[in-house]
Amino acid sequence: PSEVTDWLASTFTQRIRRPVRRSDEKPKFRSIVHAVQAGIFVERMFRRAYTAAMPDQPAEVVNCLRDVDRWNFDVFALNSASSDHALR
Repeated sequence: PSEVTDWLASTFTQRIRRPVRRSDEKPKFRSIVHAVQAGIFVERMFRRAYTAAMPDQPAEVVNCLRDVDRWNFDVFALNSASSDHALR
């Protein structure tokens, strides 16, 4: 029965209780610094990944790629704008 299972679980397992910060307590300065550093790190990683994944493209190709997520996307226009290198 589920009552027995619940009783066994509540009796013989330990629950991890984290100290909960009260809403009136301010965060420590170190935790704020770590949060800011993590945000800067993520931003730099995104910037590097974006520039590595998307090298400079001709303006015609960029204009064609703006509609890539639409049903009326013209693959032939992209191919001609990229000088027959649409998959590169």
